[in-house]
Amino acid sequence: MYEISLKLAANRKAAHLSQQEVAEKLTSMGLSTKNKSISAWEKGMATPNAVQLLALCQIYGIKDIYGTFIDENSDELTNGLNETGKEKVREYAELLKESKKYSLRIKTKNVIEFHRTLPLYELPVSAGTGEFLDNSYYEMIEVPPNVPRNADFALRINGDSMTPKFMDGQIIWVKKTTQLNNGDIGIFYLDGQAYCKKLDMNGGRLRLISLNKKYKPIDVSDNSDFRIYGQVL
Repeated sequence: MYEISLKLAANRKAAHLSQQEVAEKLTSMGLSTKNKSISAWEKGMATPNAVQLLALCQIYGIKDIYGTFIDENSDELTNGLNETGKEKVREYAELLKESKKYSLRIKTKNVIEFHRTLPLYELPVSAGTGEFLDNSYYEMIEVPPNVPRNADFALRINGDSMTPKFMDGQIIWVKKTTQLNNGDIGIFYLDGQAYCKKLDMNGGRLRLISLNKKYKPIDVSDNSDFRIYGQVL
C-alpha cells in the first residue's frame, strides 16, 4: 500500500495537478471525490477502488498500469527506452492489433459476459429520522439486468418511514437529477441530513413526505439548506 501511495503522489505531481484538481476531475467523471480522499490515498491511509484507480491512471496519463504499480520491469521490450521510444513500441503494437493478422482467435464460448456495475453508497440514506450522506464512501456492485438503464447509483434504505414501498435495508436505484416533479420520490439533502422521501409542493408549501403515516411531514423553509440528489426509480 505504501509503494502505491508514493507512486500515486509522484504521478499526480508529474501531471502538475493539485489534490483538489484531481478530486474535481474524478467528480466530473461521475466518481464523487473530495481532496481529503486524494490525500488519504497518497499517505497510504486508504486505497482507491479499481474504478477510481483506472480513472486516476487516465487523468495522469498512465498507460502501463501493471508496470507502474506492480512490476516496474514487467515490460522487457521497453527497458532502457525513453518515453519517446516506449511510445513507438506501443504504436507498433497497436498497428499489429489493427491488422488482425496477429490477433488471437477467441472462441465465442470463451467470451466473458459484461456485467454492469453501479456505486452503492455505504452510508444508508435515512427513511426515518435522517442521516448525513457522505459522497466519498461507496463500493462498486454488480447489478441485475432488471435495474433501470438510467440508474446512476444505488443507496441502502435505513428505517421504515417509506414502507410498504421500500423496506428497511432495501437497496434502491437512483437517477442523478436536481429537478423533480410534485409527487416524485427522491433523495434529498436538508440541513445536514439526507432523506429518501416523496416531494410535496401543494398549497404553496414545500415538504418531504413519508409513505409510512406514522411519520410527520418535514417542512422545507426558505432558510433551509435544501438540495435534490436524484430521483428514485
